[in-house]
Formats: sequence, C-alpha cells, structure tokens
Amino acid sequence: MKRAGRMTCLVVVGMVAVAGVTPAQDQSDNPYYVDGLLVDQFKQMEAEPAPAPLGGSGTMSLRNVPPASSSARPSVAPPPTAPGVAMPPAGKALEHLRISEMFIQKKQWGPALEEIQKGLALDPANGLLLRRGAAIAALAKNYTASDDYYRRLLMLNPDGLAFLDGRASVQIRLRQFVSAQALTERALTLQPRDLLARFNRLFLKAVRGDSVDQEKWDDLLTSDLIQVANWLDADRDAYLELMPAEKFALVCDTVLGEGLSGKIPDILAVLRRANQARRLQQWDKLLTILEEARQMGLQAMGLEMDQAQAIMEQGNQPQALTTMQSLSERFPDHPQVLYNYAYILIEEGSYAEALQLLDKAFAAMPNQPQIAFARVCMLAEAGRMDEAWGLLTDLIQRFPAETRTWLQEEDPYLQKIKADPRYPELFTTRAPKRR
Repeated sequence: MKRAGRMTCLVVVGMVAVAGVTPAQDQSDNPYYVDGLLVDQFKQMEAEPAPAPLGGSGTMSLRNVPPASSSARPSVAPPPTAPGVAMPPAGKALEHLRISEMFIQKKQWGPALEEIQKGLALDPANGLLLRRGAAIAALAKNYTASDDYYRRLLMLNPDGLAFLDGRASVQIRLRQFVSAQALTERALTLQPRDLLARFNRLFLKAVRGDSVDQEKWDDLLTSDLIQVANWLDADRDAYLELMPAEKFALVCDTVLGEGLSGKIPDILAVLRRANQARRLQQWDKLLTILEEARQMGLQAMGLEMDQAQAIMEQGNQPQALTTMQSLSERFPDHPQVLYNYAYILIEEGSYAEALQLLDKAFAAMPNQPQIAFARVCMLAEAGRMDEAWGLLTDLIQRFPAETRTWLQEEDPYLQKIKADPRYPELFTTRAPKRR
C-alpha cells in the first residue's frame, strides 16, 4: 500500500496494527489470580475489552495480551488530611484499604481482610472495598466470605460481568453448581465471548456429566490460550477434588487439544517462548516455535494469526493474506479476525473489501476504538465523509489522546480527512466529563 507516512504493520499476539499509534491504557486494571481464577478486584470489567499498551510506541492492537502477574497491583494512596479537619467516613474507609494493601503485599490475608471489614463498617456500599474483599477472601480460600462480597457487589451492579464471573467461580468451589450455572448463563447473555464465563460453563458441564460436544474452543486468541492453560495448571488439584481425572482430561482436551491434559506445563513453556520471540521480533524463531506448538496438538486461532504476523513481517504478504482469508472463512464473525484481514487488504489497496470487514467487526465491537478508527479511515476513503465524521467526532470525545496520535499519520485516507473543512474544528469539541 502506498503511503506518505510510516505505518507499522504489526500482529500483536494475533492482532494486526492498523496505524502507528500509542494505544490507551488497559482499563480493566490488573487482576489477582486466585488459584488460577481471574478476579478483578478494582472495577467491573467492561463488556468489551479496552486497548492495552502493547509493544510500546508506534504499535496498536486490540487488547490481547497475557494477563498481568498477581503482584502487579496499583497502590492505593491514603486520603488527604489536614490539621483540625475530621476525616469523613469514606476517607476513613479508604485508609483501611490502604492498610490492607500493606498486608496483601506480605500475603497476610487474615489481617488484610480484617481491614476491609473495618472499612466496610464505615462505608458498607464501597465498591472498591467489596471488590478487594472478594479477592482477598478467595486468596485466603475463604470462599463463603468471598461469595458474600460478590453478592453485595451484584446488589450494587446486577450486570457486573466480573462480579457474575467471580461469584460463579467461587460457587463452583463451594459446589453450589445450580446457582453457579445461573450466574454463568447471565454472564454469557451479557458477553457471549467472555472467557471465564465460557470456562465456567465447560467446567459445569463436565462436573454434571453433560456432553461437551457443542463446546468450540478453537477460536481462542493466543493470550486466551495462555490464560486458560494457566487456570488448568494452577487449579489442577482443586479441579480434581470436584471431578474425576477423566473429566478433567476431557476439559483439557476440549480447550487445548486431544491428549494434552498431562502436558500443560510444556504447553505454557512453548507459548511463553513464542511470546518472547514475538516481542523480540525474531520471526524465524517464532515460526519454528509455532510449528512446535502445532506438533504438540495445540488448537487455537491465535496461533495462526501469530503465524500470519511472522510471515508478513518477513515480507511474504500474499501468504499472510491467504492465512487470514482462510481464518475469515472459518471464523466469519470473529472481530479480531475481521480486523486483521481488513488490515492486510488495506495494505493491498483493497479498500472496499476492507470496509465490508470493518463494518462487521464494528457491529460486533462498536466501542473498540481501533476498529472504529480503522472504519473511519475506510469510510473517508469511500467518500462517505459525513458518516465517517460522526464516528470520528465520537472517538475524539471518548479517546482524545489516542485519536490525535492516529491522525498524525500521512496515509492517503487520512489526508482526505484533514482536507475536510470541518477538520480544524474537530479538536475544539469538549470531551464529556467523566462521572
């Protein structure tokens, strides 16, 4: 694709970049790992993933990275104080949260939970305290207490996806399978692709002895594959307390590939080496490792998108296009596949076909800024400037820093946007205040 500016072509763990940008911060915060189960202790996860900082400056992709380690947690600043001014109850509650954080760093779950309880006595509906309490209780394996924190969180936000997932995971540990099933079904109604809800559904089927033939797990991104493998590895003993070994093997075979239940540590090692090779841009090495993963029997859409990245970075764009075309035929509704395939078509100059794919991806994930911006570019290229402008204005309001950065490129379709007489006024629109 001919262009004046520099455009970085990058598949980041299965995602191709559309333009050289610095992406927004991950808005779901850093998760705790509770025996392999993901518990978001800071805020409810959004129904759609937010962009994450991948690869540093000059790259962009959908959020698609291995989750942060359990030790990476933002600190909680103490509330401001002033001489002679009494601290309000909410401030005192957050002071207990700060103290609990110190105990968490030492893995002293009991004292940490006591501080959370003291804070909640002052501010019973404090969502931050409840979220932290749910995670700490689960870390302490006090699943009854964790379940109660999640119950209270769901009273505050009945549609909180992370809370539905978290409570279902805890209730599975408590062998409350009927209520866990109801929570899981609710989560999947809100977000059919939610990874933890899908995993809980599969687990519950295996526990009950139901057929798992309808469970399709070959659509995982590489980061999803790593996450699920981590869950299976970290929680093997706990799962084997809830189901016989053959049922656990069935879960592993369904998610990872047939016969892989005894090879999870090897799988994690291969996937981590693949991630390292990608980060270091060692494309030959990455292709070798991906072949090793295939020889092991791993099944995942993301591995093929990683292959497309390596092939394209080596300069074999036609083969990368063939790979993405094949994936789009097998996963015609997967937004990441559509987005990646559209990028390669943009590089080929096939703008009309790329726009069709981006229309589908945008319909599936309308709040994903990179998809929205790519669609803006192709709408502008197609001469549908009024339609592009409405979407671009919305992006400026919701993602001002990112959109400004993306617009700095010099691609032909961006030149058309900048030539519009409305462009000088684009940045005068005030972003709505966050509540």
